[in-house]
Formats: sequence, structure tokens, C-alpha cells
Amino acid sequence: MSQGYRRIFRRSGRPPSVNTSTAHVRWPPLFSPVMATGIVSLAARGAGIPSLSAVLLWLSAILYLALVVYHSLRFMRRPRAVLEELRTSAIFDYLTFVAAGALLGGGLVASGAGSAAAWVLLAVSTLAWLAIAVAIVFELVVVRTLHPRSQAQGGWLLAVVAPQSLGVLCLALARGRRADVLVAAALTLWLLGTAIYPPIALERLARLRSSRRPSARMRADDWILMGALAISALTGSLLLDQLAGSRPAVLVLVTAQLALSWALVPLLSWGEVRHATTRLAARAASGSRWTTVFPLGMLSVATRAFAGPAGLPALRDLGDACFAVAFLAWLLAVAFALHQRVGDLRARGRGTRPDR
Repeated sequence: MSQGYRRIFRRSGRPPSVNTSTAHVRWPPLFSPVMATGIVSLAARGAGIPSLSAVLLWLSAILYLALVVYHSLRFMRRPRAVLEELRTSAIFDYLTFVAAGALLGGGLVASGAGSAAAWVLLAVSTLAWLAIAVAIVFELVVVRTLHPRSQAQGGWLLAVVAPQSLGVLCLALARGRRADVLVAAALTLWLLGTAIYPPIALERLARLRSSRRPSARMRADDWILMGALAISALTGSLLLDQLAGSRPAVLVLVTAQLALSWALVPLLSWGEVRHATTRLAARAASGSRWTTVFPLGMLSVATRAFAGPAGLPALRDLGDACFAVAFLAWLLAVAFALHQRVGDLRARGRGTRPDR
């Protein structure tokens, strides 16, 4: 290990000089726009609007490629800053690359646009997930710069979203062919994500409960509390079509995951409404609304996917209604992103540095 690397990852309790409170404000929020756009595309296809789904799919593909280039250049220009981020809670944000690639691949398979590209995305996303997962375990166990009880945030649940999204892509590629390896991989990823969810979610909920004003401590990424459950329910619903002997046990667990997803919606909505006026400007500027769009879109897709195995066709209508809300949230997120970009251009025109 080089001396520079040792200095960055020195074994001390002091956090590096990264302002984690503004980690989402200084540059694009990694790949969360791709995640949000990709899942709304899938929801639109399920709702019977293929033209809108196609537009959103190709938009997510363009965003994915653009952000790959952007963050590659950023790493080449500022490697130390990126390595310092990996020593903070911002490391979980890098899992958006995994989920974005997997969801994009799932969209390509669903549209019939390119299974070959989906296989490439599966390989790249899996390798990225393994590398980031090792880094997170290293930070939690060896270096101990991540402290769940004092630092756990909604974004930490991307540790659940990432493997579940890979499971969804595996099952999409396995559909219509004999691919026992893909199904086994999806089952393993589903069980892993399901096991990871409770400890992280409980730590985050405990932090909120310990606050005198829990709703004031809620963040935009707390919507991932619901989104992580929803994508777990989606993976499980897709598995039900592939499993035989263990189907009843999986059905019970998936039912619980989807029910809890919907149960969290009123709580999260209450926190939004209670502090909407004090947070709207800050969240609009940070671009963190993408972390609200993704869970809503995922809830729509998961609800529709569960309707068949559960024998409840009425759930498809509920999923369609959720899609309408998710698409509205996506439009608002786009408006916030454009507002942020215009503000940056105006600041540069005045010769001042944008607050990012």
C-alpha cells in the first residue's frame, strides 16, 4: 500500500476533510438520476405507455453514459478527493452506479432493445458491486470510520438496493430460457438484500426516534427505506415464477415486504409535508429529489409484479396509480435539476463560484 494511500486511509477516528452534509451538492448525485429515470421507464411500460417508456429508457441510457464519462474524468483529475469520499458515508452513493446499470439492463431486456448490452451491464455492475461491497466492509470492520449508530442514513440502504437490482436483471435475462445459474444467483442476491435490510433500517429509525423532532431529521434519501423494501418485493415476485418447492415461504416474505413498503408511505409523506417549506429549496438545489422518485417508481413496478403471483389483479390498478405519482415526482426532479443548472450558469456569469 502506498504512503499516500496510507495517509488517506490512516487509522484514526477523525473523519477526512469532506463535508458530508454537502456531499450531494458539490457534483451530480452520482447515478441516482439514471436509477430514477430507468425505474419510471419500467413503470410506464407496465402501465401500458410504451412510447413514454422508450423515451425514458433512452434518456436513462444517455444519462448513464454521460455520468460514466463525467465521474471517470473527475476521478482522474481529483483522485484524492474521491478516495477521501470512500472513507465517509458517501461510499454508499457509489452503489447507485450498480443499481443504475442493472435497471438500465432490465429496461433494455424488457423493451427487446438489446440483451447483449444487458449482459455487459450485468458483468460491469456485478464487478463494481463486489469492489464497493469489499470497501464498505473494510471501512466498517477494519478501519472503522463508518459508525452505523451515529451515521446511518437512508442512503445506506443502497447496500440493499444494489444486490436486489442485480437479482432483477438476472431474472430478466433468465426469462424464457433454462438458466438455473441466473435464478440461483438471483435467489442468493434476494436473500442477501433481505438480510441486510433490517439492521440498517433499524439503526436509521432509531436515530430518527432519538431526535426531539424526528420529522425534522428526515432526509430525502430516507425514502430509500421504502424503496429498498419495494425492490426486494420485486425481486421476490419475479422469483416466484421460477421457484417451485420453496414458493409458499417466498410468497409470505414477499407479501410482508410489499406491505411494509406501503406502510412506510404515510410516514415518509408526513415528514415531507411537515417540513416542506423549510426543505424545498435545499433539496431542490442538491438534486436529492431523485432519491424520492426511485422508491415511488419501484413501488409501482413491485406492486404490479406482485399482482400475478398473489392472484390479486386489483393491485395492477394500484400500481398504475403509483406510477402517476412517480412520473409527477420525476417531472419535479427534472425541474429542480434544471433550476440548479440555471443557477450555476448565472453564478458563473456573475463571476462567483456556484455553491456546489
